[in-house]
Amino acid sequence: MPPRNLIRHAVLAGNQKESYRKIAERKLKGDSLTRSELLYLEDYEKYLAGYYDRLSEEEKQKYQQLKTQWDLELNTHAQPSSDFELRTRDRLVNAVYGAYYGFSIVRGAEIDGPAAAGIIPIVAGLWQLGPVINQKNLKG
Repeated sequence: MPPRNLIRHAVLAGNQKESYRKIAERKLKGDSLTRSELLYLEDYEKYLAGYYDRLSEEEKQKYQQLKTQWDLELNTHAQPSSDFELRTRDRLVNAVYGAYYGFSIVRGAEIDGPAAAGIIPIVAGLWQLGPVINQKNLKG
């Protein structure tokens, strides 16, 4: 019988069988599965166990040596990543640039009245969408 982590590795480490991976991920999350999905998982896990049993002793030893490294890789990927950063300074700079461009539009087009008062904050707000639309990987 293969080590229990072999099935987990097969699920999380890029198993080629997409349907198995999706169902196994749902099972790991604790979602309820239909009877046919459970039977499918059982059959495929038997296939994985047979595959592990057919491995040579050298390959089994290599698996055991690499297992700790794989576990570390899986744990780093499994942790939720916090991609969100407030980046207040960047937002403020974008708002200032947007307000400047809004003011330039108002002065250049010689707009008067309530439209002039509304264009400046609208352009400032739209200018803050720049990093959302044109995402760059900003480090530091």
